[in-house]
Amino acid sequence: MNMPISLEDYRFQYPNSTSIPTLSQSGLIGGLLARRERRLARRAQRRAIWNFVVGLPFRGLAWIVDLFRPHAPAPTRAPHIRRGGIYVAG
Repeated sequence: MNMPISLEDYRFQYPNSTSIPTLSQSGLIGGLLARRERRLARRAQRRAIWNFVVGLPFRGLAWIVDLFRPHAPAPTRAPHIRRGGIYVAG
């Protein structure tokens, strides 16, 4: 019964059978993965720029609307004075 062997084992047993390296030995996979990573980074950068540009009018409009919206004053706390262990509103 012939058991299948891996390509690495085959090339180890028969070193003169071929001179073509595997994809991982040639570095082709690393190059392809690096190229894919660069493409994804460029795409993410383009998407971020596009979202920024598309959102400009809406952010400007929100800023203008916010100028005319009545705002509630910030809540203020009355200063407290400590007299003999009892806090008294001053």
